[in-house]
Parts: sequence; C-alpha cells; structure tokens
Amino acid sequence: MAFPFLFLTLSLSAGIVFSRISPLPPFVFAPCLLLITLLCWRQFLYHQPRRTFALLIAITSICGFALGSHHMAEYSANPLTQWATSEYVDCIGVLAASPSRGQTTDTLLLRVKAIEWEGTHTHLQGSLRLSVRITPESVRTRRLLAGDTIRVPVKISTGPGFRNFDGRSRKRFP
Repeated sequence: MAFPFLFLTLSLSAGIVFSRISPLPPFVFAPCLLLITLLCWRQFLYHQPRRTFALLIAITSICGFALGSHHMAEYSANPLTQWATSEYVDCIGVLAASPSRGQTTDTLLLRVKAIEWEGTHTHLQGSLRLSVRITPESVRTRRLLAGDTIRVPVKISTGPGFRNFDGRSRKRFP
C-alpha cells in the first residue's frame, strides 16, 4: 500500500463532514470505538492486515465524527450564539491570548464577561474570536497583551464560519 496515511486522513475528514450532516452527542461513540478497537487488535493478532486496516479506517472515521460533534456541541454551548442580531453590541472581556498579528488583520481571542445592548448590561460568559482590520488608526491593537480588559463593539453572527469582511467590503476599504 503506497499511501496509508492518505486513507486515514480521508477517513478522518469524512467523519468530520458527516458529523456536520447528522450531529450526535460525542459520548455515544465511546462503546463503538472500544468494540472496533478490540476487533482491530484481534484481526492484527491473527495476521489479517486488510481487515485490520479496514477497521483502522473505521476507527479514524468514527474519531473524526466524534471530534466534529464535540466541536459543534462546544459551539452550541457558547451563550454568545444566542445574541446574533443585526445590530452591534458592546462586548466587555479579557484577552485570552496576545493578539495574533497578520498582514491585513489582527485576531483577538476574547473571554467575554458582559454584553451591553440597547442600554442593558447583561453578565454573560463566552468566548469570541475577533478579526480587526489593520488601518493607520488601529495602532492601539498593537499594544494589547493577554489579560488586558477591553470593550469592543461587535456584530455577532450565528454561523461558525462568519467573516466580518467579505470580498466586496474589502474592496471598499483601503
């Protein structure tokens, strides 16, 4: 077999994709993984490499399914996903890590402590990843460090793949 890791990678990816289609709780997979792992070892001890490899692919696919389901469960448990509005809200929180510097954007990881929206102050805990576009006026994001408390207006989206700037809006801003 020329590329065994290619098959394992593809099965892991397929498991992650299938977890997006039909999510299940991550703990459902533990008995199934244990049973297939025992079968895999049995096939290995009886010198049946094809069956062993097929079971390894099944194990990897189930691990991908469990991994994808776990991440979707974590995303759904984040209370900030309930605040998806068409308006901006003020998030007050602490930087979880120092900003990740990019050429056109800085990425901030924020542990949100509270939200202010339409004059109401709500204590809410969650995590938020912000992309801040670099402009001549945004020099102050360069001085931020992990542990700094910041207040930032954001528009929260429901989708896990949300981007602040799409292709059209990037063309409008220098």
